[in-house]
Amino acid sequence: MKTILETERLILREMTMSDSDKFAGMYADPDVMKFIGSGSVMSREETELSVRGMLEKCYPKWGFGLWTTV
Repeated sequence: MKTILETERLILREMTMSDSDKFAGMYADPDVMKFIGSGSVMSREETELSVRGMLEKCYPKWGFGLWTTV
């Protein structure tokens, strides 16, 4: 069962591949990425690989990873 946390204003949940569309715009923005990781922007393909890695490696291996805030 996937964990979802919900408040009156927010939903916190594990990523899905469909989130790649939303993340691609943020990850390509230098003003956003300067505060994340190495500060490098990501291409659409790199964004999809990042989300896929979270789904296939982080969640199964450690039981946690980055979450999507809605």
